[in-house]
Amino acid sequence: MALASPNRRRRRLTLTPLIDVIFLLLLFFMLSSTFLRFAAVDVATATSGAAPATGGVPATLVVSAEGALALNATPVTRDTLMDEIAALAEAGARRILVRAAPGASVEDLVGVMELVRGGPLPMALSGAPVSP
Repeated sequence: MALASPNRRRRRLTLTPLIDVIFLLLLFFMLSSTFLRFAAVDVATATSGAAPATGGVPATLVVSAEGALALNATPVTRDTLMDEIAALAEAGARRILVRAAPGASVEDLVGVMELVRGGPLPMALSGAPVSP
């Protein structure tokens, strides 16, 4: 006596769990990867007094609220800034501390940072407060 087995219907393979796993793996790798730090800027802490930039002391460049520049408490223009920084480098300055006075615009600060970055001394943003 031969028994006939019922024909089993094949189940369709669903892709939903596979897509869920792929999204979870993508999310895991995105969150666990490290991202490059583009244009990292050194932030220095310094005293509020501006000493002359001789003997290895860093020079201080202040951007005022009006966009004016003062290098070691001496007013300078953007045109003469690089010449003054080169003179400070020859005098023994190690780096330029860039500070923003209260009310200074970000546009002026970034423009000055771009100028100084191309100069002979390394630049650092100073976290010390500036008196107006």
